[in-house]
Amino acid sequence: MNKLNYVIVEDNRDDLELILDGIKKVDTSYEVTVLRDGREAENFVDEVIGGKQDAPKVILLDLKLPMLSGLEILEKVKSSEVTKCIPVVIFTSSQAQSDITKAYELGANAFIVKPIDYNDFIKVIQNIGTFWLQYNE
Repeated sequence: MNKLNYVIVEDNRDDLELILDGIKKVDTSYEVTVLRDGREAENFVDEVIGGKQDAPKVILLDLKLPMLSGLEILEKVKSSEVTKCIPVVIFTSSQAQSDITKAYELGANAFIVKPIDYNDFIKVIQNIGTFWLQYNE
């Protein structure tokens, strides 16, 4: 049974703390799985594909990760019949057009540049949670 849950793939502790703060302001009942590098994310996706892990409602994915890049993880998610329908929101500091283009080519559902301002950052996370976990079917 799917709960309203996030998978967050983020290696920056400060950004992760802000993301978690924003999620809590939307709804404290969300189940959150935090993965801190590309290898952990790859293992998680493999577990979902193998039926050992429930599919999340949304994956919030940074691009710049240790081990494997966010684009590599996105490609893995979108290349499997089991996981390709999981929404993946790229949430990154990169504004490079090449990253944006590649992310959408690989099947990203959204590409959001991390705001620098605290209040804007929290508001973006709240909006992501509200849309993908409350309104999106």
